[in-house]
Amino acid sequence: VSTQSTGFSSDECLRTSRTTCDNCVNSGKFKRKDLSSEARTAIALVRSCHSRVTLIQLAEALRGSENKKSQLLASCPGFASMKGRNRSEVERLLRRLVSENYLRERMVTGHMGMVVSYVEAGGKQLTSPLLMDVEVERREPIPSSSSSTAQSNVDKVVACCYEALLALRKKIAGEKNVMVHNILPTEALHEMSEKRPHTLAKLRQITAFTQLKVEFYGEQFLSVLKGFPPGKEARDQGGWIDTAVASANKPTRRSYQGKGRAKKPAPPPPPPKPSNVLNLMPMPMSKIPKKPVRRL
Repeated sequence: VSTQSTGFSSDECLRTSRTTCDNCVNSGKFKRKDLSSEARTAIALVRSCHSRVTLIQLAEALRGSENKKSQLLASCPGFASMKGRNRSEVERLLRRLVSENYLRERMVTGHMGMVVSYVEAGGKQLTSPLLMDVEVERREPIPSSSSSTAQSNVDKVVACCYEALLALRKKIAGEKNVMVHNILPTEALHEMSEKRPHTLAKLRQITAFTQLKVEFYGEQFLSVLKGFPPGKEARDQGGWIDTAVASANKPTRRSYQGKGRAKKPAPPPPPPKPSNVLNLMPMPMSKIPKKPVRRL
């Protein structure tokens, strides 16, 4: 509003709560700070890196991200210098540097025709303070009315059991050097975490847990499952909850069909031909009745 020279003050905005803007409401949550040192660090990181980097990748490197692309810049000065800062604040700082020509973006067309914008040093030197509004009071997200504030004991045990089964499946897959779904499908882990069997016979009843997989991995999964109560878990208002029965009655998105897709049912047999259909096959000459010859 101030850029339009209207003279509209924040006091006039706060006078009517129904039409108050977010800037005036959150005025106490932001503070103007000098970010010139952080800006110089970002510019030095761009100049020292030997590989092309985008603005998002530069922001992640300043925040010390552990992803693969950011780790390539770990040896550059300024890496993780803004660790703990909000991602939006780091990106706002970088876009401010681009808009004032301290940094610039160069468009490069790849071999597939896709255009990527890379960041490089600009034509200006930062000599004056760089003032920006920084959030000093973190705004907590408003919880939705549909989410529950407290989780039941049953759900907590099922979630903990599922996480433990996921970790075990990942460990076995790493030892066998195969994909995790080759050990067991995710549907089987959900079913195990809800039923929590304690014997090999009960484990054999789990979907996709064949006899061969019971012999290979049965004891390892039982060692995890025995750390949790089987079936019945917590007391609710109506008494004990049998999670095994509840999981059996719960509809699933898709059932495990084994290898390949389910076979289509065979088509019904064709209806029998009616008996009054004319036989159009030619009759042999020997069976044609001879007509008597008429003499004149």
